[in-house]
Amino acid sequence: MRRNTKIIILIVFLAVLTVELMLLPRVVALTKHRRGVVRVHDLFEETSASPEEEVAEEESTETAVMYDLEIDPADYLDKDIIFVGDSRTVQMQTAVQDNTHTFIAEARMGYYWFTETAVPEINRRVEDGSHLIINMGVNDLNNVEKYISKVNDQMNTWREKGVTVYYASVNPVSNYPDVTNEQIDAFNTALQERLDPGVIWIDSNSYLKEKGYSTADGVHYRNNTYMDLYSFYLSFVEETDVSE
Repeated sequence: MRRNTKIIILIVFLAVLTVELMLLPRVVALTKHRRGVVRVHDLFEETSASPEEEVAEEESTETAVMYDLEIDPADYLDKDIIFVGDSRTVQMQTAVQDNTHTFIAEARMGYYWFTETAVPEINRRVEDGSHLIINMGVNDLNNVEKYISKVNDQMNTWREKGVTVYYASVNPVSNYPDVTNEQIDAFNTALQERLDPGVIWIDSNSYLKEKGYSTADGVHYRNNTYMDLYSFYLSFVEETDVSE
């Protein structure tokens, strides 16, 4: 009887061990997958990547921030520059690690956020000598008339405060299903033609088309392109600064 009991226990043990060995590859795979989850900044979506890819991305980003900027941000520490925009502006700040200048920006935002949140915040922050760079519109190109009207309405206030106002063109996309470059060009043309003459136009759209650009999802750029844009903006401010 005892011998039969031992045999039964042994059979049960071997059966459990067999099941665990069969499930082990799945457990290992699941663990690797979870360790490889990365957060895409500003899109709030998760995509899987191997730990090796994650490390490689971190290394390439650090190298780019250290060596790929065409200008030295330290040269612009004396300038009060305020960037206003949507997720592209948020991601540009992250790419270049600019903690010196002011960024009023939020993902997925358009005209109504600009007029209800951004403009009041701008008016609290600007002072004599401020440089205001607005880059809004890619999320709601149909509101071009409203953008023109709102910026023009604010210009007297900004002039009186001694603010230099720039509007940076909406920049190109790459095979993005909801927005075309033709729509972007039409938006930019309307702005450039009808904004108050005191607004300085920054044609970063043409700059990127000539220089080349890369996107992560068709609309948001990779770090190297954000660095090019940042360098272009600061260099443009330097060239057009009449306050000195």
